[in-house]
Amino acid sequence: SYEDVEYGSGFEDEGNHLALHGLYAADTFTAGVFVGNGTVFDDYDFDFYGAEGAFRFANWTLEGSATLRDQDNDYARYHVGAKYFFGDNFSVGGRYGFTDREGGDWNSYDIGAEYRLSAVPIVLTANYLQFDGDFSWEVDTWSIGARWEFGSSSLREADRTAPIADIRNYLNDIRRWD
Repeated sequence: SYEDVEYGSGFEDEGNHLALHGLYAADTFTAGVFVGNGTVFDDYDFDFYGAEGAFRFANWTLEGSATLRDQDNDYARYHVGAKYFFGDNFSVGGRYGFTDREGGDWNSYDIGAEYRLSAVPIVLTANYLQFDGDFSWEVDTWSIGARWEFGSSSLREADRTAPIADIRNYLNDIRRWD
């Protein structure tokens, strides 16, 4: 993953991460572990690891993960989420995350939608994220995006075979200056 983040004050950050997931998938559930490495703020290098899992129903997915890091400070992020499929190529979902970090704790609330185009394997995304916690301000983030979907014939199939961990919000947690 590669991100280019611009802040309102004109500050810009580039970040990246690479994660290796080991997953066991059955018809109704997926369980796994992951390890990874990343960089934010151009030079802050970090390692992370965790566990992830999901229960899958006909049109629903319930998921959760725990991401841990013990380097410069203690850090743990836990998330639970649910996604509903309106057909094979359109979904709406939400997540709740709790982050426990030395120096402050916070909550995040994330809702979003995904739509996969039928002619090409491109998924369009829209997302709203809010977080608040042990500091005096609250952050609201809107994002839109597009991604190329490799190795699946539908959005629902990709959901059934993809990693579950909340890595995108994990990277956002690291960027917070609390």
